[in-house]
Amino acid sequence: SGANKLMIYDDETGIGEKSIETTLVSNAIGVPTVGAVKTGLDDKQDTITGTAGYVMTGTGTSGEVGEKPIYSANTNYTDSLVTAETVNTGVINAVNSSLIRVDENGNQSDSGTLWEINTNLFALSVRPILPDGYTQLQYIESNGTQYINTGLQNTSKLQLRMNLTAYNNDYTLIYGSQKTSSPVVRRSIVLHKDPKRMSLSSGSANQTANVYSAENTFATNVWHDATVTWSATPSLVLDNVEYTSNDASDNASTGLNDYLFCYNYGGTPNYKMRAKVSYAKIWDSNNSMVRNFVPAKRDSDSKIGMYDILNDVFYPDAAGGNFAAGPSCASPNLFDGAIELGSINPADGSLVVSNTRTRSANFIPVQPNTTYTFTRENSDGIRWIVGYDKDKNGITDGLTEQRAAVSYVLPDNMSKTFTTTPTTHYIKWYNTSNAGLNEKVQIEQGSTATEYRPYGENICD
Repeated sequence: SGANKLMIYDDETGIGEKSIETTLVSNAIGVPTVGAVKTGLDDKQDTITGTAGYVMTGTGTSGEVGEKPIYSANTNYTDSLVTAETVNTGVINAVNSSLIRVDENGNQSDSGTLWEINTNLFALSVRPILPDGYTQLQYIESNGTQYINTGLQNTSKLQLRMNLTAYNNDYTLIYGSQKTSSPVVRRSIVLHKDPKRMSLSSGSANQTANVYSAENTFATNVWHDATVTWSATPSLVLDNVEYTSNDASDNASTGLNDYLFCYNYGGTPNYKMRAKVSYAKIWDSNNSMVRNFVPAKRDSDSKIGMYDILNDVFYPDAAGGNFAAGPSCASPNLFDGAIELGSINPADGSLVVSNTRTRSANFIPVQPNTTYTFTRENSDGIRWIVGYDKDKNGITDGLTEQRAAVSYVLPDNMSKTFTTTPTTHYIKWYNTSNAGLNEKVQIEQGSTATEYRPYGENICD
């Protein structure tokens, strides 16, 4: 399948592709098969009733199917709802579907077998959260000088996840604005140092409501989830505990843009704070979402900021500086997981037929003069890493460690660090045993082995 597409059955002979964006329609979607496994069904079932927004899944018992949701609010794909291990076949935003028999070429056939996909080669493909040219980050961090101008006024709700690294003073603000002329109007989220807690202010000097969390509920260097709602009866939910006030607010507007990471004090950014934020979602006075901020790096100039995925707009530091970048959300694993029987001739990189060895099926792009770490889970056999040039020709100086063209990972050494040479642009690896067709292998840049992450996984999902 192409990137960001599902394989589908669309009432015509054979299997086709369709983008998994919000344009999916019920009359075009029949049977998504990318990421599927064995159906567990002995016989073809011509009518399987499904629920809108659900995918039919195998239950593990022959002849039975179940349902699993694939969409949240029918628009946003949520990976935790359905996985490559559970998807078999079914419908998306449709009501009926049927399993089909296909031949080895993927064409519908009465004599074919029920469709299955090798999960080592395919995965459910979805539209990236950010467009090309941007890298999603786990968080962005301010040092007390940066802030985001949201461009919004009179917001009704803010939902965010934040980690306060340090207090600038006893009274620091993460979000909001204040009209300074009479009557003064505040819409703010305040962080207090003594005692450590969060509060909100809402309304004008004529009728203001303040809501406080309990004392010592906002520790530093700990991630906190908060949802603040401004209304006639404002509320604060901090780490799943709700706080309210007996005071009523006139819910007046400041007439100013709300700032994130500080406070818009009469048009001037004030009370800036040092903090990490991993996401922020904002709703307007009509309770319609108007910002969905995702931490991001703009690759062209390494500017760090928030990308609003709702409106496709990037927000860098409004002060003209730059936020600090958190780690990338992308899996560090460069190996796509595809393993096949066979070996490799280390002298020239050519493929060798073998039923007693395994090898990586595809070329793995790497950078010249760069250190990488190879980690595997299976202790059988020795892994040999072979270098290739930019034209994918085997080269004798592909790696600097061990032999001229290969670097090995011994059975008693589950990780191996190696360095590419100036002409190395790709690598492959092979194993002297055939016991690891489904083993987990990670190849990552750097000299440290980290926790295994599947290739292409978004850590932030």
